[in-house]
Amino acid sequence: MSAEDRKFVFGKLGGMDERWQTAPTAARSIRDMTWDTRGGWKTAGGYTILFDVIVEDASTIWLSAVDSLHWYSVHGGARQHLIVEQNDRWYEVEGSNAKTVKLLTGKGGAAIDTHDIPATPHIRCQSLAWGGYLYLVTGYDRPLVFNGRYLEQAGFDVAPPAPGTSVLEDAVYTSNVTGLGNDGTKKWSFRYRLSFVNERGQESPLSDPSGSVTGTNASNKKLGVGLSIATGGDHVVARRIYRTHNLLDSSGDLLLEGEAQNFYFLAEIQDNHQTTFEDAIPDAYIAALVDPEDFGAWPSGAKFIGLYQNTVFLAGHHNNELRFSAVGTSEVFPELNRIMVGDGSSGEFTGMYPTKGAMVLFKKNAIFLIKGNAISGFEVSTLTKTTGCIAPDSIAEIPNLGLAFLGNEGPMLLEGALENTGTPTRVIPIATPVPDMVERINFGSALQAQGEIYHPDREYWLAVPWDASERNNVVMVFHYEIGAWSFRENFPIGAMVVTSDHRRLLMFGSNDTSKKGVFAYSHGFSDKSGTAIQPLYETTDMDFGDRYTAVVPETVTLWAIGYGDQDARIQYTVNRHFTNVWALGLSSDGENQQDPTNDYKTLNSLDWGAGYWYNLRPVPITFNVETKGDPACREFRVAVSSDGRNMQLVGLEILASVTPSDVKTEPLHLDLVVDRK
Repeated sequence: MSAEDRKFVFGKLGGMDERWQTAPTAARSIRDMTWDTRGGWKTAGGYTILFDVIVEDASTIWLSAVDSLHWYSVHGGARQHLIVEQNDRWYEVEGSNAKTVKLLTGKGGAAIDTHDIPATPHIRCQSLAWGGYLYLVTGYDRPLVFNGRYLEQAGFDVAPPAPGTSVLEDAVYTSNVTGLGNDGTKKWSFRYRLSFVNERGQESPLSDPSGSVTGTNASNKKLGVGLSIATGGDHVVARRIYRTHNLLDSSGDLLLEGEAQNFYFLAEIQDNHQTTFEDAIPDAYIAALVDPEDFGAWPSGAKFIGLYQNTVFLAGHHNNELRFSAVGTSEVFPELNRIMVGDGSSGEFTGMYPTKGAMVLFKKNAIFLIKGNAISGFEVSTLTKTTGCIAPDSIAEIPNLGLAFLGNEGPMLLEGALENTGTPTRVIPIATPVPDMVERINFGSALQAQGEIYHPDREYWLAVPWDASERNNVVMVFHYEIGAWSFRENFPIGAMVVTSDHRRLLMFGSNDTSKKGVFAYSHGFSDKSGTAIQPLYETTDMDFGDRYTAVVPETVTLWAIGYGDQDARIQYTVNRHFTNVWALGLSSDGENQQDPTNDYKTLNSLDWGAGYWYNLRPVPITFNVETKGDPACREFRVAVSSDGRNMQLVGLEILASVTPSDVKTEPLHLDLVVDRK
């Protein structure tokens, strides 16, 4: 039979699919490109340095690898801060001026107790912005809180010592206070407790009760109690004193023993300097009863922090224990406010995230849900014990889809409403089309993987270590609008954050000491801080049919957006051969491949006054290909690239000579086949 010319049209270019049997419109590889909402793939952005040195007291400190980044804003975004942890120190970068960088200290310039950052993969500092403050937990140091000016300890780790007591004669009284006891001869006995208060009104656990102090009022003599009270650390701004009612009856006998355990608010000393206090206040003048069990210290060693139902949750200090704060507080953790989650088989905690009416708790081999509230109580339920999260910072919420995270088997998605809405709640893999990319993840170092949502391009970024790298060096990008994957190399992301203001700017701290600093990603940057952006779109190996059909590709036409005098080249492969053939495209150094009958001026190719500006439109670029010298063409692959230049593809066409056989075969599995006789 005679050969016929046929045009194979690929009107919608798909995402990566590395499986053996794929759709012909899928891609084998997509590098440094992003999906355009108008259709097609275009060159991704680059990044540039924000700062790499910090000047302090006329000395220059060179940044080493950045360990963690945190974004914090107050006053409706009027004040913005980027908090940088590196080299065992904390720095603040004002959001409105990236060049204004200062070392953070405690109140009055006090030094901050820190730890040596492990050189091996480790859980990075976790943060929570709430109530106008930024809370920071590492699991090593005391928890910190940033108030926009300085750092100080969050919560309290221990209770203050019990007050000392003594009987005072001729105590000082106000005119409306009659003194201890109801008459001049009554015997009395009291016990006291003390607490510390920080500048956010958060209160420490109550001290142990003091010993009983006893006195008897005599005629013409008034008695009181002298207290010696301890001062606290720099984070303490006030102290509160609690006292029992009189423990003796009118006969001077001890009341019920339980009464000695009831303490009432007595007074607040609004400083951290005074060390004595005189008490001559009758029982009728003191305030309400308090329950010591309503107070509690911040759990030592907590690595994870989250907020759900206006309650702060902490985990990581114990393999299975979850702690939560008291009602109306963020730094008080009563001893009874604890929930046991999972068992030894579920592994250690690896993260938490509040979403859609539940707090999701991730462990290494399981996922749990916390529902309820602090008033009626919290309940824990098991979602799955077949998979878990292995990288705390990989967790990010994809709009309208669910929580994405890195699991033991690769990127996963927790989808569903987590509520009784009829939508199933389940965990599914989302990297099934890219098994080779998943296999390249160095899971031994994946604990440090970073995940963020880059809203302008509708992307989920997952920075991971590939191959033998022990540091994150590649970004796997999930284009959630179309459910497709691509990747980007040369991204040394040690920590990553997206600003919560209108800019939605993605910033990352480098983990590579040869490329130090904090960087910002944007489409406005033409390279990766000195490294060229290398856009590549490589089709899958397109199967033209079976052995009874002879196909000879002759031309490949790209439908590309014209960004001016840009270069584009194709690289094609026949039958998955290793040998590649190059064809030069639209370039000042090569032959113009545009159809001369369709020569259309492109953006940046006109000068003012020399012509007219046009709207961007797809420009056909045609390449000749030669496959006659190869064995019969069963499969054909095309790679389009343009190193360091803008490129956008919206489709491609292949013109081939086809000699059909008289043997009846299956039709070609392509989008559109047009006969051209």
